[in-house]
Amino acid sequence: MSSAKLVPILTAATLGVLIIEGKYFLRWLTVITFGITLAIILFGAELGLPAVEIRKKENRPNRRDEVKALSRIIRQARKGKTAREIIVERIIEIYASASEDYSSTYSRLRSSPNEAIKKLRMEGDFVKNLEEALKIVEAEINED
Repeated sequence: MSSAKLVPILTAATLGVLIIEGKYFLRWLTVITFGITLAIILFGAELGLPAVEIRKKENRPNRRDEVKALSRIIRQARKGKTAREIIVERIIEIYASASEDYSSTYSRLRSSPNEAIKKLRMEGDFVKNLEEALKIVEAEINED
C-alpha cells in the first residue's frame, strides 16, 4: 500500500476511534500509532527504509531527449548567438571534464579560449566551424 493512500486511511481510522470509542486510553494509543506511522512515512524515504515505497524519478533526462535537445540547439545556433554560446559552454565542459582539475581548466578556457573555441566563435558557416572545432577537440583529447 502506498503512503499516499495510507495517510487518509489512518486519519479516518483515528477520527473514527476518537468519535465512536471515546475512551481516553484508546485515543492516546491511536494518536501514538498515527504519530509513529506518520514519522515512518515522512522520514522513511530519507533513511532508505525498504518498507516505504516512494519511487524516485531519475533526474537525468533520457539519452534520446538529450540528443534531440542538442540537435535543436545546433539548428538554432545557425541564427542566434545564445545557442552558439550554449555549444561553446558544452565544449568547455568537455575540456574541463577531461582535465584533472575541472574548475581551473573551466575558468582558464572562459578567460583565454583555445583554438577550438576560437573556431566556434568565428563568423561564417557555423556548422562547418563546429565540425572543425569538434575535430580539434577530438585530436586534443586523443593525444592526452
